[in-house]
Amino acid sequence: MDLKAGRELLTRYRASLEMLRFGLLRDELPHARILQAICTTLPGKSPADEQAVMRMAGYGPPTEAVGLDPYDPRLLPVKGA
Repeated sequence: MDLKAGRELLTRYRASLEMLRFGLLRDELPHARILQAICTTLPGKSPADEQAVMRMAGYGPPTEAVGLDPYDPRLLPVKGA
């Protein structure tokens, strides 16, 4: 058993564990206490809410992927204008 590798794995997936914990708490399931115990052993403080977990995971506001390309010729200044 490699305890260091297990701890690194749990730390890497901390955001997922925290999100799962919030879901279990929301549904008032007793399994939330198990995840709470695991998360308290990991470095750093547990996030206060699901939005903080999303920020922890690197999710920010959605980016627009539709529209004109940044170098679309229609966006360039018109010659002679």
